[in-house]
Amino acid sequence: MKIKSLVFILFLLNTSQISYTYKVAEEEIKTDKIIKFINYEGERKKVDKTENIIKIGEELSLATKTGSKKLYKYSMLHITSNEDKGFDADILIIEKKSEIDHINNIRKILAGYIKKAYNYTYDEAYTIATFITYYNAIYRGNIEYFKTKYKKEVLKYINKDNAGLDTYYKNWPGKTRILIPLTTDYIGDKKTISTTETTDKKVIEELRKKEDRGIKEREEILKIKEKEIRSIEDDIKTKEKKIEEEKKKIEDEKTKKEELNKDIVNLKSKPVSDETTKEIVKKEEEIKKIDKDIKEKEEKLKKDEKQLEQEKNILKEKKEEVKKDKEEIKKDKEEIKKIEEIKKSPEEALKKIEKLEKEVEEKKALIDKNIYKDRFYYLKRLKYTTGGFYDSQMITIDAATRKILGKSPLNIITGYDFAIMDEGIIVIARKSANSDEHLLTMLDKDELKPIKVSKNQVFVRSFIRIDEGFIYCIVKDNNKFYLGKFDKDLLLSLKTEKEIDPESTISIYKDMIYINSNDKNIYVFDKNRLSFIDQIKP
Repeated sequence: MKIKSLVFILFLLNTSQISYTYKVAEEEIKTDKIIKFINYEGERKKVDKTENIIKIGEELSLATKTGSKKLYKYSMLHITSNEDKGFDADILIIEKKSEIDHINNIRKILAGYIKKAYNYTYDEAYTIATFITYYNAIYRGNIEYFKTKYKKEVLKYINKDNAGLDTYYKNWPGKTRILIPLTTDYIGDKKTISTTETTDKKVIEELRKKEDRGIKEREEILKIKEKEIRSIEDDIKTKEKKIEEEKKKIEDEKTKKEELNKDIVNLKSKPVSDETTKEIVKKEEEIKKIDKDIKEKEEKLKKDEKQLEQEKNILKEKKEEVKKDKEEIKKDKEEIKKIEEIKKSPEEALKKIEKLEKEVEEKKALIDKNIYKDRFYYLKRLKYTTGGFYDSQMITIDAATRKILGKSPLNIITGYDFAIMDEGIIVIARKSANSDEHLLTMLDKDELKPIKVSKNQVFVRSFIRIDEGFIYCIVKDNNKFYLGKFDKDLLLSLKTEKEIDPESTISIYKDMIYINSNDKNIYVFDKNRLSFIDQIKP
């Protein structure tokens, strides 16, 4: 038995959710090809000093002021635009004359640039540079991906032959444009590197393929993210203070306006004279000026409050991101520890495995997706309808004594499949007793009463799949059928553009969904966006 298999079984038994953990652990032990940068390993005529390599990046940082900077062997583009969506970018170009042949030197150039241009320490900059090189290697030549992430202005400077970073050093000179994603999501209009984009799921997955799971690099970038959080928090406090000051100024202006209006009333009560008329006109002009000033201040205040709210949302997302990063690092450290223990005493581990494998099978046999709090959920058929389906009712049965515990007040459940999620039980039911419209319906887990209903119709015999808190099933629209993605409130967030076979099963693997097309081929869709990826013809 291989070491990875031993670790997998031990990990499996340290959790109560056997079936779910099996899926996760299985993904972790896959031996996919690891991105490995191939560097020149022979003797060099000349070895550049580290400080000289870093200086190249520092000199390139002038691009942030001029838009571009070119040295003999390297260029840097600083590309920004007023487009609403997508990242701005810095692009490091390795020119044809370059003789760079080691990934560490690319990272040193990037680190020098990042340190000087964005005010990081060198160690922080080198950590970010490491992630940037992995990010660019993973998405090398993937223009379709870059189109979804970057502004149109950025896309003008890359193509499928030069975008990103090849893993082989001979393909670097003249064929490399390394993208550094920039964002202004927080701290006003100040450009900053998006550590979220450069540490996306694929980058972390790549690092986790390393023997040490990339723990050191991931912990270092985590420190940088925590530093970003502190900066955002400080900026929010500053903005909140400024907003309060602006509100006070507006109130002061309004008070001044009220006083001027009172003065005008008093002046108008006096005998008419050239002097009083002039005074009234003067004060009315002041009021107009104040009104204009108040309007401008209120418009700016509204804009500032909107930006503040956006920044608070970003802060929340950043904190959740960091929390998730910490949990994943902790989990990987535990896994590494288990591997080390097994390496020290494989014989003892084998003995444990033989015993634990048996326990796994016994526990898996007891687990049923339809059990919650020792209650077994069951769809009981009531009657066959003229519409060609059965009306059913959800009931709960004591898993131990087999006694009926409860019955749902909803007796027009029509779907054959159902699923349990944290928020409730998802079924397909008729809109009303006399309706032929079928909707997703959520039942309370305990009382079995309907608590939420979808607005969109679904196919009566659709399979229901839950994945990462989303519900996938077949949507019916004008007698055509599509794969739909619903959130926990049963709101349809996405549906496929292509029609599908409504009777198809729904299979999810990683970030892909497999489902039958109308012509009985197999469509593959991106799980997150439900965009079409491929068609398989069996």
